[in-house]
Amino acid sequence: MALTTTRIPTEKLEAYFDTFSKHFAADRSTVDIEVLSMDWGDQFEAEGVRLNGISYDPNSNELDIMLESGDHRIYQPKEVWVVEETNGFISALEIVRPDGPREVVRLKRLDVQRSPDGAARKTQSGDQSGDSARERA
Repeated sequence: MALTTTRIPTEKLEAYFDTFSKHFAADRSTVDIEVLSMDWGDQFEAEGVRLNGISYDPNSNELDIMLESGDHRIYQPKEVWVVEETNGFISALEIVRPDGPREVVRLKRLDVQRSPDGAARKTQSGDQSGDSARERA
């Protein structure tokens, strides 16, 4: 599976995440959110939580990761990088906050595939490595 790492320009964030959410919000996706900071070390904000969608509000300059357990917001993201699969599914996000820390969001999707005998079988897709989004590609 080919992965592409791309920086999404601020002026395109709203349309990009609206399109992603429309196509993949119905998928059974989960996310892990990790904050990487030189001062605090690595802190997990969420692990294995169901994703309801991702949006960006250009008026408040706010990226909103909508989770089953509540929203996770990043105010004034300085940079947003995505690791995208060929079908448009985002495997990882890296958000650089204005105060320096980076947030790494790993997305996993539960797919149902058919085996040769026709039986359904569940598999997980999505990048699960510990590297930051920009280091993969």
